[in-house]
Amino acid sequence: MAAALHINDSTINGPVVGVNNGNIAFTMYSGPVGTVIQHAAPALIQRLPGNPSPPLPPRGFRDREVQRAAIQAELRMDGRVWLHGCGGCGASALLAVVAQSATLKDGVAWVAGAHAGHFHDDVLMYLFQRFYLAQAGAEHAIVDPATACTYLQQLQAVFVLDDLPLARSDLDDVVNDLNHGVVLVAADAPAHEACAPCELGGLPPADAVAMWREQAGLASGRPPLQVELRLCAALGHLPLPLRLVGRVMRAGVLTLEGCMALLDTMTGKPLQGRLPADLPRSLRLTSLPEMSRQDDALVRAVWLCLAPLDASDHQILAFLARAAAPDLDLATLAQLSQIPSAMITPALTRLRSVGLVVSQAERWSIPASRSLRHAIDQLLPAGDEQRRAAAFFARAALAHVGNMPWLQQEQGNVLAAIRTQLANGELRQVGQVIQAVQPAVASQGQWGSWKQLLDWARTVASTTNDRSLEAWALHEEGTRLGLVGERTAAVDQLRRAEKLRRRLGDRTGAAASRHNRLVLQPGAGWWKPTRRKGLIAAVVLLAGTLVSLFLALGGSAANSSTATATATATSTSIPGPTTTPVVMPPPPLPSPSGTATPTATFRPTATPSATPPLRKTATTIPTRTKTVTSTSTITPTETVTATTTITPPAPQRLAFTVDQRDPTRSSVILTWLPVQDPNGIQQYILELAPRVSSSISNNSAPIQGQAPAPSFEFLRCCPPGSSWLWHVRAVDKAGTAGPWSSVATIVMPPLPTATSTPTSSPPVLR
Repeated sequence: MAAALHINDSTINGPVVGVNNGNIAFTMYSGPVGTVIQHAAPALIQRLPGNPSPPLPPRGFRDREVQRAAIQAELRMDGRVWLHGCGGCGASALLAVVAQSATLKDGVAWVAGAHAGHFHDDVLMYLFQRFYLAQAGAEHAIVDPATACTYLQQLQAVFVLDDLPLARSDLDDVVNDLNHGVVLVAADAPAHEACAPCELGGLPPADAVAMWREQAGLASGRPPLQVELRLCAALGHLPLPLRLVGRVMRAGVLTLEGCMALLDTMTGKPLQGRLPADLPRSLRLTSLPEMSRQDDALVRAVWLCLAPLDASDHQILAFLARAAAPDLDLATLAQLSQIPSAMITPALTRLRSVGLVVSQAERWSIPASRSLRHAIDQLLPAGDEQRRAAAFFARAALAHVGNMPWLQQEQGNVLAAIRTQLANGELRQVGQVIQAVQPAVASQGQWGSWKQLLDWARTVASTTNDRSLEAWALHEEGTRLGLVGERTAAVDQLRRAEKLRRRLGDRTGAAASRHNRLVLQPGAGWWKPTRRKGLIAAVVLLAGTLVSLFLALGGSAANSSTATATATATSTSIPGPTTTPVVMPPPPLPSPSGTATPTATFRPTATPSATPPLRKTATTIPTRTKTVTSTSTITPTETVTATTTITPPAPQRLAFTVDQRDPTRSSVILTWLPVQDPNGIQQYILELAPRVSSSISNNSAPIQGQAPAPSFEFLRCCPPGSSWLWHVRAVDKAGTAGPWSSVATIVMPPLPTATSTPTSSPPVLR
């Protein structure tokens, strides 16, 4: 099913992602104005079938009996453990071994490296999606961080956080949020105060020699040779260095004698061109630290692996270590490294055989260890790999605007490109690249990365004086804040975006910002939490951005690609969050110019002044009503003609399900055109009265309401099946009130006799 959203003169198309119990659960719109949000009925949060499981431990794991016993004891007490040690100490392998023995009923959620993002909120969403789905058939389950945290705290699971690229404060916050499960952390930093520390060092010498022999394919069982003891000592008895050097020897790239000859050159001083005879002359490695420091064992191991490799191998490793974030496909790697395709495949096979690269789903990367990437980067000669990769992915992102699969696949590389170009001061296209990748980030609920993009956009806008980009960033930040529950701040940002876009002549952008602001406006009747404040059980995220280049090239709305995601809400199958939102009707969207019908004329009195009074220009006020009741019937809305007659024609209505628990709830949104006044309008005053006669003045106690300018709509709850009269007047900033408009009639629809589900495509929403 497809739906369309009209904002000003632009049409934004999007598919209905899913239907849950007859209610449209989520609709995503893509357009050049930024993220546009629209109300949706609650969607069911469901547990995914089966439990997540950890990766298999590596072959040849040895020792660590003491640490394993301590960690398993913490597992039995639902405790927390923080593993730390020097690079290559085998923390990830130990976590995999321990996690295999976990018996908690909800399984093991494993988060490693940069795949889950670089921020606290991104990691929470990644963990949430390992266990939950909003509804069957949906690609993503999008919730706000507070809701994700609430659902995660209901699980009896093991959460493994392995070498995450988070700031220390963000990592601590993740550990604090997962306070109802077992948490295992592997990180370089010292332990969190709530975690039991577990420091890892080298293996016992006998185990180290046995592990090296197994990786090198040598016979075991005989006593270790002196040369083997020397080699293992030089490698710090650490698992990863032993594994790397063993695999190099197993591949026949380096012999034990050649390895020891290379180790003998390590004196801690610059090599000054003194290279072993079998070292390729194209390679110029940097100086190495002293042999006695265990912290440098991984660097020594990588040095031994790099020494016998050729220049093309080094070039591939340089791009994977410095440019891949976190991986690259074969075509991109070949294009960046400029290595012929006939040579790159054998080179990658050789690098994989020695354990320096891995492949998964036809994408290549350095094994998930930041310390290994750092060691390779440290040893290879300096190059411009980052700058070249940044230029490549910036161009590619602009060529794939709206292509959600590509943007989501290459999101890490595009974000790295933005970061690199910002650091290098190359700002010419950064703003457009930010707007291109933003839908992929937002549609996956990566709240932290979304905020990072907006911070970058503001930096670029300030540096280049790009007011259009500044307005876009304000619009996006306001929308993001509203979707995570910070509605007051959201409304302020969206109001600023609307004003700036109006000054820039961007009528469509201003209308979109106004639409989002009215949806999120406190008191507008959208979210009404019925329990603990600050927790949102459902987040409606309709995200999408197309750069201004899209319109300049004349792209049609029918061809625009659309980001898809899924809203979440209260669960009927498992315990849900402690807050349940009541979905209320949305404010109306601005109508395209030329469709409004004049309904009444304001003739305000003159403003008191020492100079001759200015007569205010008479202004026609078209009025519209939207009525929302507990029925799933959808009918078009139409402009209501309020005439000077006593009984104007009754309006047609747009009705859909609002609150299944309260079928008597019925609301109407009254809308009119704003009044222009030299002094400015302060507010509008409305009167409503039951239609017991032909005039509001005949009612003894009409209901009064007011709407502060510049708002020109009013939400009112009325009983179903009732009939009301209403009119409106303006008050300027000097306190002078104009006359009342003509009276219009509201006819509320009766309660439905049956609930039906739309079977065809939803109508155009206006």
